[in-house]
Amino acid sequence: MLGSPLQLQHLSLAMMDADASIATDVLAQLEAIHLLEGQQDERLNQLTGLHYQQAYQRLRGHLKKIIPYLNKPLSPELHTEMVSIHTLQRANQNIETLWKLLSTHEEQIRALKEQRQHDYKLIKSLTQFQNLNIDLGRLSVESRFLKFFVGTIPYTDYNPLQRALSLTNTMIEPFQKGDEHLYLSVATEKRYQQDVEEILKAANFHQLSIPQELYDYPDQLNHKIQQQLNQLQQKIDHHHSAIELLIEDNQDKIREARAILQKSSPFASAAGNLSGRGQLTLLQGWVPTQRVEEIEQQLQSRLEYPYLLTLRDPEADEIPEVPSLQQHLRLLQPFQHLVNQFGIPHYREIDPTTLFALSYTLMFGMMFGDVGHGAAIIFMGFLFRKRFSGLLTFATFTGLSSMMFGFLYGSLFGNEHIIQPLWMSPMEDPTLMLLIALGWGVGFLLISNLLSIINLWSLNNRRAALYSGRGVAGLLFFVSGIYVVFQLMTEQPLSYWEVTLLLLPLAISLYHNWQINEGSTLEKGLITLIEGIDTIINNLSATLSFLRVAAFSLNHVALAMAVFTLAGMMDNVGHNITLVLGNLFIIILEGGIVAIQCLRLEYYEGFARYFSGKGTHFKPLKMEVS
Repeated sequence: MLGSPLQLQHLSLAMMDADASIATDVLAQLEAIHLLEGQQDERLNQLTGLHYQQAYQRLRGHLKKIIPYLNKPLSPELHTEMVSIHTLQRANQNIETLWKLLSTHEEQIRALKEQRQHDYKLIKSLTQFQNLNIDLGRLSVESRFLKFFVGTIPYTDYNPLQRALSLTNTMIEPFQKGDEHLYLSVATEKRYQQDVEEILKAANFHQLSIPQELYDYPDQLNHKIQQQLNQLQQKIDHHHSAIELLIEDNQDKIREARAILQKSSPFASAAGNLSGRGQLTLLQGWVPTQRVEEIEQQLQSRLEYPYLLTLRDPEADEIPEVPSLQQHLRLLQPFQHLVNQFGIPHYREIDPTTLFALSYTLMFGMMFGDVGHGAAIIFMGFLFRKRFSGLLTFATFTGLSSMMFGFLYGSLFGNEHIIQPLWMSPMEDPTLMLLIALGWGVGFLLISNLLSIINLWSLNNRRAALYSGRGVAGLLFFVSGIYVVFQLMTEQPLSYWEVTLLLLPLAISLYHNWQINEGSTLEKGLITLIEGIDTIINNLSATLSFLRVAAFSLNHVALAMAVFTLAGMMDNVGHNITLVLGNLFIIILEGGIVAIQCLRLEYYEGFARYFSGKGTHFKPLKMEVS
């Protein structure tokens, strides 16, 4: 049920520079090495393969720009030979040349689209003057005797404006109606210009500016711009066709470049992790012990020159840096994802995924026990299985647990009169349910404390494993506290030895904290006192937190009773609708709350006690798929 991440060994491979790309290719295909970063040997202080990595990045960058132009996926091509830097550079030259041609057409398309957008704006401006049968340029050119105004005015101001302008020998002509404004042309003699401008201003007249491109008759302008738009579209289509032809003619080069990029990715990825001098290259990393024999066989069959392969177990000072390689059944992957949301287990630290999956599903069933609701959860997981990865598995685990406890409680969609309970309904004896929840919490916390001791010991933190609040001293204090509380609840007298058994582990834990705390005597004393109070409160609150397991099981029954009470007040149609909506409410809202509460108990009352979550993922060197 419990296990640590897979055992790893330190691999050191010293080889000839000519074999470096082959070695990385072998290890990438096996996906069995987590490369070490930084220099591990001062004598081999030269980074090899950086020029190769730069050539790879250039090809990758150019190819990434070209891929969006592909109308359909290219059939994959397998590049079997090792990729030299000259092959990378040649492929990059071909792709870079292609990209320059494509970008030239793309730039032309961009410029043409900008011109097209400009013409669209001209057409939009032209619609304002489409009812004017006059050369628009004349309205903007100064005349010796006449002054022209073109603009808009609110409908309510038109009649007063017309009366005012009639006194100034001015011609006013509406030529188009808008939603809220009227479009006007106004012509007056030069000598009345100032008076007319004052009148127009008072009438909220908004003068329109006429672009120079619109200096012609509106009908002729519209025809001319439409012709320009057609020509622009033809040019755009021509450049798009040229791009499609370029892609079609260069498919083989693109396919070959992708194959070269994929084949060269291991060595390019590892370039920053390889050190060497002269023709000697060193590669180091962590490999699973169970894959060592396979790695040795593959290297022996593929490398052309002599090499030195060294394998050893992690040293004590390396343990914090060793990556964590978790391996679980596929069914447990959704639970592993939730564990990893809290943190990654350290190498040699217990991986709680299996225990988490078991305890989480059991608690969910205890809190949400109903045969019908559990089946509905599984059905909803099936419906949304494609949208959320792992949802169906998670829903199946929790739904089956809910159904199992539903049979124990005798509950089917909240109705407790259809199936006979194998045990009893939570409402029959709430006190017993609360005591069972407390017992579950005590057992859960005992296991958490034991796992904490094991993890601290495995990480060579043995003083903390023995004397800290997370160690043996903390476990003894918790057990003694449970015993003392039980004695007090049953009104049994406490003996001197029982009190000593309670206080001695606490004193040991506080003394340990005193030793590791820093500061003056007063500061250390104050911090130690606060930590002691926190230990007592934390143990008490953590135990009482599990009362929510019983509380939610009771709440589930109470909500169902409320739904049936409301339904009983309705007619037949309302009764059925209320039952359906009420059960949906319980499944979605209460089910979600229960799921979150279970996760909270696991994270804060479990993981926080024994699981550091400060490990790092095992990231194997592997082929990149372009």
